[in-house]
Amino acid sequence: YEKTRPYLRNTTVFKTAAHYLNSEDVEVKGASLNVLIYMFQDKPSATLVVDSGVLKLMCNIAAKAFKEGPERFAGELALQAISKIPNNYPGGARALMKKGLDEQQLNCLFAAMHSDLIQLERQGDFDKALQVASECIAMNPQAPEFYQISARIQSSQGNLEGAIWNMKKAVKFGHKEPQHKTFLVQLLLESGRPKYLQDARELLKKLVNNQSALGKLGGGQQMLDDAGGIILPRDEKMEDLSKEIRISQMYMQMVKADLMMRDYRSASGHVQEWLKRSPKSAPAHYSRAKVLSHRQRYQDALAAVNESLSINPQRPESLYLRAFLLYKVGKADESLDVCHRVVRLLRRDVTRGERVPNLHLLMGKIYEAKEQFSKAEHSYEMLVKADPSRPMPHFRRGRALLKAGQERKANSAFGEVLRLWGDVCIERKSCKNYFYRNEAAANALKFIARRCDGVECRIPQKAVVVVEGKTEGTTGSQPPSPPPPRQIKPGGLDL
Repeated sequence: YEKTRPYLRNTTVFKTAAHYLNSEDVEVKGASLNVLIYMFQDKPSATLVVDSGVLKLMCNIAAKAFKEGPERFAGELALQAISKIPNNYPGGARALMKKGLDEQQLNCLFAAMHSDLIQLERQGDFDKALQVASECIAMNPQAPEFYQISARIQSSQGNLEGAIWNMKKAVKFGHKEPQHKTFLVQLLLESGRPKYLQDARELLKKLVNNQSALGKLGGGQQMLDDAGGIILPRDEKMEDLSKEIRISQMYMQMVKADLMMRDYRSASGHVQEWLKRSPKSAPAHYSRAKVLSHRQRYQDALAAVNESLSINPQRPESLYLRAFLLYKVGKADESLDVCHRVVRLLRRDVTRGERVPNLHLLMGKIYEAKEQFSKAEHSYEMLVKADPSRPMPHFRRGRALLKAGQERKANSAFGEVLRLWGDVCIERKSCKNYFYRNEAAANALKFIARRCDGVECRIPQKAVVVVEGKTEGTTGSQPPSPPPPRQIKPGGLDL
């Protein structure tokens, strides 16, 4: 077959493989499927399988992939082969739609592509998965699951605009359950754009007020046990608890949107509404403390977060917020004690660390204020390990190293900051806007500009000073003579 591949139409390989698809011997049928899988990798093969009518025979075998029995494996192989056809057929899925295939063949192609799409997503081949999803949407423009899969993939790639567009389509075409709408809300909040934040608030208000969407299962409905298919009676308490959790998540997202828009009045109103509905909710009291903190009412915020901790003393978010508020009111030692308590708590459950991403930032600031620079550097290093792509943790670590007298390591950290800033703004040509909107980054840039040459950071050179007729080497932050004109390397950040 490999030798005759360019002359596929003039060989008997394809016809032989197609003939043995009718074999009763499963192994022989599997061998012929393997041949066809290799053949379907190019355009001539995809055209041949559609024009010759073998696609219908393949679809009959593929239907057995969803049934138990000895031919299930052959059916899975057939699905794998068929999934390659739309990508290789001239014109893609749209051309196949115009080819006049019957409903069975179209459904077969659709199922094969869906299976291939799920597999590609699991393997992390996102670009190929998006291509397959686009072909699926071309075959069925009102299938919500493919819009949702596209949104999920684009979200993981950082393409929030595309993810929001696709998820809105998924909701429009049928995915109207709360879990789908809350995923859309998460995307809207992550974008941070005022228009999207307003859309998120409106959507959350409708979800909170829609009791039927958040309510219990309908009368007479029952649940199946996954283990053995045993029908279980409804658990009223579990349903009520699940409903409360969903409502809490929605209120938290609504308050988050308010705070991002700096609409503190609306945030306070939503928190009061939440507390009226769930007066013993630790997240509700925590959210009230956050709103008061944003309004710089730190003492009132402390009282609110203490109320949250009285309900759930092991909640990392509430503990961190208490530490932050103690720091704000000038009780740094107490704040540090609470931070260490959170660290011990997270050692027992590492997965909860994502809820307090700024814990080590706060600890680093306290250690810097106490002039314990080695401990501050260690705290900032933990921030860097959590997310190496953020420039500011590298800068804070470099500054702590500099104060600790480790100049070489500090300059290395500053060089990494320059590289990351280059990735953030130079390629997008948005450096001016980036530093205008980010005051902390602008101050860091001024600090680094005094130490770096625009390309990389170096140890300060030794200056030559004449003392009573002889020369001595002294170390200074800048050489005494003006530096020669420099050439900025491609991709370097011109400070």
